[in-house]
Amino acid sequence: MKHVRFNIFRKAAFAGAFLPYNIYINGEFVGTIKNGKTLNVDVPEADIYYLEDNNSFERNAVIINSNTIDYHILIKRAGGWRTDSYNEFFIDNDDTSDQLPSFHFNRFMNAVFNDSIDQLSPDEQVLALCLNFSYSIMDDIQEVLASSNLSYTIEALKTIGANRYVDLLTQVIDEYFHNVSLPLNDEQIELMHDGINKANQLIWKNEGPAYDELHKAIVRHITEKLNNPNNIY
Repeated sequence: MKHVRFNIFRKAAFAGAFLPYNIYINGEFVGTIKNGKTLNVDVPEADIYYLEDNNSFERNAVIINSNTIDYHILIKRAGGWRTDSYNEFFIDNDDTSDQLPSFHFNRFMNAVFNDSIDQLSPDEQVLALCLNFSYSIMDDIQEVLASSNLSYTIEALKTIGANRYVDLLTQVIDEYFHNVSLPLNDEQIELMHDGINKANQLIWKNEGPAYDELHKAIVRHITEKLNNPNNIY
């Protein structure tokens, strides 16, 4: 398998100076980079490279394969002081640095909040459902169990290969809600605190490996199915 080299330099900055950046490329953790330091890593060649610091789906950069064996990436800290600080990604081309495009998630989350997922394409619907699940499951299982999209979400998780969470949800439903009509309504939530708490404990106990698999699966779905100018700019 052919590999390419990423040379990632983190420009020294006061904002976030003591925060190490955990760098992911195409969903895989490749290393940690400290303030003012460089991370050099070889990754499998791909048609598209999706870079992020931490795996939060908030700040990312996208690089289309340019048939080179070395990519020189610069990370700069923006904002700070009286505003939130965040990272921006640049690619070094000889004497210039150009800001990289990124994959934008707003359209998909807006579809969730506006109950308009059905207006997206099938691949986009899968992403919207899995993104919403990724945020909901980190908060409380009741958000997932009360969602009108529960059955569609489980199918979306199966589609992208997030099997650990599929198995956990199946176990939760079978053990704690097997005689309950889902999704949960407000009255059921009030009456079923014990089952919800036990379900949360089960999810939290296994969330590390399950979330890692989910994150990789979502990134894989993005790079394989949604790599187009409608989403990357």
